[in-house]
Amino acid sequence: ATLYAHFGTKRGLFEAILRDLAESVMRPLCVEGVASDPEQGLLAVGRRYLQEVLDPSVVAWWRAMCAEAPHTPELRDAFLSDEGGPLQRAISAYLAEKVRQGQLEMADPVLGAGQFLALIRGPLHHRAVAGDSTRVTPEAIELQVRSAVQLFVHGCLPRSAAT
Repeated sequence: ATLYAHFGTKRGLFEAILRDLAESVMRPLCVEGVASDPEQGLLAVGRRYLQEVLDPSVVAWWRAMCAEAPHTPELRDAFLSDEGGPLQRAISAYLAEKVRQGQLEMADPVLGAGQFLALIRGPLHHRAVAGDSTRVTPEAIELQVRSAVQLFVHGCLPRSAAT
């Protein structure tokens, strides 16, 4: 009865659990204090992020989110917001600063932050969500993060640095 008084319904409780887990996972993943060099800074953030999203409890959260999103528009909209959560917004600000400094070139740092996180999750996360985490090793995580950061950063270099 106390749970229903606080959350209203089972769905309300479920939504609160999903939001709490998302916030607790993403809170420690900030960009404060990362290297000013975009490649080094994004490597540091990417490593922490991929390690977190491959944690079995986070993989389970991701599955639940994907299963419930079509039935809960408010939850889906929060999960799929263009600005993303706190981490994506922090990465957006970091990228925007690198664009202002002339270290990167991109039309939309908000979109770029979402693309960066998608690259970092990549095949290891897809396999884990599908139930196969056998390939998740420290070496595989490092390879995936380095590859994603290299692709992202070198694809965003100012034209003068790329030539």
